[in-house]
Amino acid sequence: MKLLDKFQSLLWNPVNIVYESICRNRIKNKNFSIICYNCIGGIIYHRLGLEFLSPTVNLFESQSDFWKMISSLRHYMSCDLRFIKSDRPYPVAMLDDIVLYCNHYNTEHEVVDAWNRRKKRIVWDNIFLIVYDSDEITPERLDLLTTLPIKKYIILTNDKSKANDSRYKYIHKSNKGRPDEQVFLDTDSFGIRTFEKQWDFVTWLNGDSLN
Repeated sequence: MKLLDKFQSLLWNPVNIVYESICRNRIKNKNFSIICYNCIGGIIYHRLGLEFLSPTVNLFESQSDFWKMISSLRHYMSCDLRFIKSDRPYPVAMLDDIVLYCNHYNTEHEVVDAWNRRKKRIVWDNIFLIVYDSDEITPERLDLLTTLPIKKYIILTNDKSKANDSRYKYIHKSNKGRPDEQVFLDTDSFGIRTFEKQWDFVTWLNGDSLN
């Protein structure tokens, strides 16, 4: 296993350096906030070498809680975190009535420090929303997306029938036994994630196209 890890790192490093360099040279919009419900926002900020201008990185929440949060984002960003007991190996916090699973943090102090720092950085007039397709996206919620005070949104989906709908970005996944939020973030042998290979997020953030 150690030999395999060493071999992969030899492949990953040069490819990732080149890939990130291309992304960073192409990005024109460098002052934006990504609101999402899992780690994808942090991955994009990291790829672009940009400061995290959103608190919704390095953690995740349920789809239902995510929809509650984005429907009243300013309210939730004004709330203080309250930690609860959990059998998870990382801190779990309540933000008013929604649950945040802080899986990239070791202590509650780290969570509070990062959350408060990053929520102050939100660029309210340049918010980009990344949504995952699910059964919870009702027609009413689709309508809600058009009324939110955001710059742009995209819904990542593995439903090929939605491939030509500008609201969606079709991401093909080979492993159909795992949830989209895991498969979309999987890496190949060069360390490039599934969503990165199929979605030009730099063009999307630059505002050059709908998706």
